[in-house]
Amino acid sequence: MSTPATITRRLPFALSFALRDLRGGLRSFWLLLLCLALGVAAIGAVGLLSAAVDHAVERDARSLLGGDLVAEASGEPITVEELGPAVPAGSTSRSTVRMSGLAMSEGRGEDGSSRSLAIALKGVEQPWPLLGQVELDPPLSVAEALADGGVVVERTLLPRLGVEVGDRIRLGDGLVTIRAVLVSEPERVQGIYGLGPRVVASIDTIREAGILLPGAVTTWSRAIVLPDGTDVPAIQAAIRETTPGARFRLRGVEEIQPQVARFTDRLASYLTVAALAALLTGGIGIGLAVQGWLVQRRAGIATLKALGATPGQVLLVYALQVTLVATLAALLGALGAYALASLSRLLPAELIPFELGDVFAAWPLLRAGLLGIATALLFAAVPLLDARDLPVAALLR
Repeated sequence: MSTPATITRRLPFALSFALRDLRGGLRSFWLLLLCLALGVAAIGAVGLLSAAVDHAVERDARSLLGGDLVAEASGEPITVEELGPAVPAGSTSRSTVRMSGLAMSEGRGEDGSSRSLAIALKGVEQPWPLLGQVELDPPLSVAEALADGGVVVERTLLPRLGVEVGDRIRLGDGLVTIRAVLVSEPERVQGIYGLGPRVVASIDTIREAGILLPGAVTTWSRAIVLPDGTDVPAIQAAIRETTPGARFRLRGVEEIQPQVARFTDRLASYLTVAALAALLTGGIGIGLAVQGWLVQRRAGIATLKALGATPGQVLLVYALQVTLVATLAALLGALGAYALASLSRLLPAELIPFELGDVFAAWPLLRAGLLGIATALLFAAVPLLDARDLPVAALLR
């Protein structure tokens, strides 16, 4: 039975022989390289994107929330008085409302037909936003875009309603004008889910359209920006203490990261499981590739055994070859993972509510590479053990 000390003594010879045998090329291992590299790239890319999102949320938590604190309630607006006396002087707050709605295009066909579309409607109180920047196409100020019954819409709304910037659409009982396309906005975490494309208008415009009726299903928020140097957790705790039984829910910036992290962790888990399934499926190809390669090496294995190599030495030599090839595949997969994750930075701003920045992280790539190498050794184990146990006579026959 081989001990760790014995394996250590045999390792230099086994490694030297394995490298010498691989100098003939890697053509026999192209299937192993392909399966492993693709699996490692998929797992690594998911891990890199998850880490990049966590970093971006931690960096931009205030603008994603829309303030230092946000109070949220259903049905009715939240007034400053409801927040109680704990809000320090010099604080700034603005109210927003979110609800589902229906947008309709003006009839333009020969039969005067029009299209309708479910939307995620957001009403804002000017000046908005308190933190962060709104990017519009064409570039306009928010005040200019939302003045006099103007709205800004998500780009996907235009083709679905058959309208363009400058056209009018119907919201409730009123007609509004599309002034610009909403490319990116802060406070996206508050309304990351919706039944349709986002439409942003002023609260006055929504009221005039007759949408904010009693009984309407609405979610009101009041974002609060505290003076510089304020202890935000202390103010949050004070507001909760001075408003027992309040109808609103109060959130701070420290709660945004866990909230988003839960979503991204679950998504990353599902995608990682899918990538692992693909890697394990590719493991069948890995096992076949190793088996075919060992068949080609039968003469070499017979020669080693005839010259006195023990079964353990034979196993170590060819297991090292599989490990070396798997390590090369893992490195290629890591490069592919970084390239895939970097491509996500080219996605339109409408799809990602924050800037990801550099997506490089060592641990996700290392974890993906180790999983790839372990998978290769797992599926190569049976062919390697068969080659170890075959007698010299059977190999030479």
